[in-house]
Amino acid sequence: MMGKSGAVRLRGLRREGLIGAERHGKRFDETGRARQVRDAPALAWVLGMEQATTDGNGLEICRAWERHADGVQMSRGTRRIAGHALLQWPTELNLARHGEGKMLLDSMMFINEYFGRRAVFAARLDRDEAGRHSVDVFYLPKYTFKYKDGSTTMKASLTRFLKARAIERLGSAAPRDQGRALQQAWHEHLRDSVGLDWVVPPTPKPRRGPDRLEPEAYKVRQDRARLEADRRALDAREKEVTATVERMAASAERNRARVERREKAAMEVARKAFETEDRARDLIAAGRAWPEKAVALWTQPHGVTLSEEEREILDGPATGWPESCWTRLRHMAAREWGSLRKMVAARLPVEPPPGGRGPTGPGGT
Repeated sequence: MMGKSGAVRLRGLRREGLIGAERHGKRFDETGRARQVRDAPALAWVLGMEQATTDGNGLEICRAWERHADGVQMSRGTRRIAGHALLQWPTELNLARHGEGKMLLDSMMFINEYFGRRAVFAARLDRDEAGRHSVDVFYLPKYTFKYKDGSTTMKASLTRFLKARAIERLGSAAPRDQGRALQQAWHEHLRDSVGLDWVVPPTPKPRRGPDRLEPEAYKVRQDRARLEADRRALDAREKEVTATVERMAASAERNRARVERREKAAMEVARKAFETEDRARDLIAAGRAWPEKAVALWTQPHGVTLSEEEREILDGPATGWPESCWTRLRHMAAREWGSLRKMVAARLPVEPPPGGRGPTGPGGT
């Protein structure tokens, strides 16, 4: 719900960390240059300035710390000289309507109020990065310490006010409760002081320890997640293509077998057709060779002995031959028998003898 909620992250800075923060704001370091996605100067403020500017003067946070810490007694043994608060605003906030200057000022006011009203010495809103809803606030909480003799001195502590706020809100100064109290206060500030009535409380952390990643680490994680998603998509696509190829290969094999069967059947049909046609030619040739026997058959049908081929010509197709081939044979035989009948008629009287019969094959009467 980061789009509708805010969050605060705190960390202590040593002297070298404060110097690094200044260099980062000025984009002198490699990380700062890598985060730039647009040409827009930072909106910054340091102690001593009347208002935030974009001319670069608000980036001198080390000098601002020196002025802020002048005469302040630090806690004995501490190496952290300042605190860095990263305030994340709801990303659904309309910057054109709310204004970047107001967002910077509201962030400074919250940290300053939460840490005793004498804490903030610098603040910056980077406008050249991809995200524009984060504000960096640098602080060193100061308070007046009173000795037993009545004398006072100015001291600084990064944890004094964190513990006090946690006890006020949750009755415990444990580190986890310090963080919970801070998040609650930031949510109430956005809702009540800023007027964002649509913000929602941040989700509690599921475990102890820091849960924020630097932008570079977050980008690496996102890139890895994107690469993993691409790898899974590629694997799924490879499986799909493999399955498609296998289906196509199986279909091609079935088609090849079907074509082979059809070619084999067609060759068998052609073979039978050639055999039938050759047989028909043989039968017709045989019919042409025995005109005298045909005349004797017409005139003396019971005294003529026929061969098997001659009987096939007269009596019709034998079993097992294709009907289409026999149809063709009948037509061919009919033409031959027409010539044969004319030949026979030329040798016979006008009326056939009693009890005689004509041929019963194709073209017979």
